[in-house]
Amino acid sequence: FPQGPLHVYGTAGGGVIYHGGLLMKSQRPDLLPVPETLIKMYEAGYTGVGKACFYKDGLEPDKSALKFVVRNTSLPTPERDEAKEMLLLAMVNQAFLCLDEGVLRDYFSMDIGAILGIGFPDCWHGPARYVSQNGVRATQDRIQAIYDKYGLSFFKPAKEFERLIVCGVDRGLI
Repeated sequence: FPQGPLHVYGTAGGGVIYHGGLLMKSQRPDLLPVPETLIKMYEAGYTGVGKACFYKDGLEPDKSALKFVVRNTSLPTPERDEAKEMLLLAMVNQAFLCLDEGVLRDYFSMDIGAILGIGFPDCWHGPARYVSQNGVRATQDRIQAIYDKYGLSFFKPAKEFERLIVCGVDRGLI
């Protein structure tokens, strides 16, 4: 979360992320299309292999990588604060999708796994705590608004939100 997606791509290894993306797409094509940028970067040899491939000589950007970044000009560009919110809410929504699919059993597992496993900001104490503080309906509405605006499939709200709303739960998940 603090490094950004391109830095993580380089340090985790582009090959791992590329092949992981292909596997996820084969399992859930409706949820995760493989980004064109990821394909182009991998095919161009930007694979990271344990070091950030977008930087040279310390933290100076390697601008040669920019020609492989594909921008979707049909979508609006989010403002800085909205982009930050989108990063956070994507993680929240995916965590709640894990409940939908039975990958997680409870909110405690969700929060621990998100903080220790995927870098969810610990100041929020995990996705369930974040939703508890902000409200289930408010969180679902914001995720839906982002989905409607950008059409990104991973922002289709998890069914768990609606289940909680129908049951009258808006806060206090944890």
